[in-house]
Amino acid sequence: MPTPHPMTRKIAATLREIREKKNMKQSAIADALNIEVSNVSRMENGKHDITGTQFVLWCDKLDITPSSICTVVEADLTDDSNTGRFAQLISQMTSNKKDQWFDYGEYLLEQKPPRADAS
Repeated sequence: MPTPHPMTRKIAATLREIREKKNMKQSAIADALNIEVSNVSRMENGKHDITGTQFVLWCDKLDITPSSICTVVEADLTDDSNTGRFAQLISQMTSNKKDQWFDYGEYLLEQKPPRADAS
């Protein structure tokens, strides 16, 4: 399995820091994400990617907004060209636009997938 991108690792480390500050166990995150505790550990330690859905659910469990994590990560990004470009795009977004982006992500998560037997 490829190593997660530096930005993904920074997001995971930030999520871990917040979880620890809230005295929340990895098992609570695992339950919210419907995954094994060992996978939460791998994610927090930068050894396993976090999907967009997992990211939003994780933030919800921590009672934080996804945009708040992006703001923290923005400040600590490396000079990697792709990461730098992403940081530049995010920094140009207003807080309102960032919130709209994540609201849309949360809306998509609320939609039920079509049933496999539906025609």
